[in-house]
Amino acid sequence: MLAILWIVLTLYYQKTQPKPFGGLSRRDFWKMLHPVTTQLQFFLVAVAGWMNRNQPAVIAGIYFIGADGTPWRIGMAAGNEFSDHEFERKNYLNRAGSKLRNCSLGPELVVDPDFQSVPGLVKIERAGAILWSREIATGENEMCHSLANIEHHHFKFEGHRHPGDLHIHYFGACGLSFGAGVELADGDVMDISFTGFGRPLRNPVRV
Repeated sequence: MLAILWIVLTLYYQKTQPKPFGGLSRRDFWKMLHPVTTQLQFFLVAVAGWMNRNQPAVIAGIYFIGADGTPWRIGMAAGNEFSDHEFERKNYLNRAGSKLRNCSLGPELVVDPDFQSVPGLVKIERAGAILWSREIATGENEMCHSLANIEHHHFKFEGHRHPGDLHIHYFGACGLSFGAGVELADGDVMDISFTGFGRPLRNPVRV
């Protein structure tokens, strides 16, 4: 329902079609075609078998596939990719598998944001106090790939252009609590905010 509301509200204001580009593709693309995304204040659940729980704080692009199969970027939002980086560290081939987990998005959709260099702040709260925090940055000036290149390689596949589908693409992160040795515990709260993207995205952890 939330995704449908976003589409209705924003298609009136912006139709930004991804531009063709021929650069190299990223190694990781998408979570999967499955309802794995939650939103503000919803629990992110670490199930049995996880080696680590971590909060890649990112900005995500939201796209709607038109009736003729054309993808339209309708806006961007803060995101929490919630990945298992200990599993990924065991073998670089585990990178995709480490991201096939639940994730979150929101709470606000920003139409046509400035995505050149976006400062942000990510925090881990435990028992009402800040356990860890770090200033981060994202945007085209902070990434190895341009937005045009990422969009080109995602939507070049016919299977990614089904009319009526909604796509969410997480653009990556530069700061993780995993690198500081933080192990998320049950009840911890992940707080992610980016300048110009409205209220923070907050998700408690359930283990």
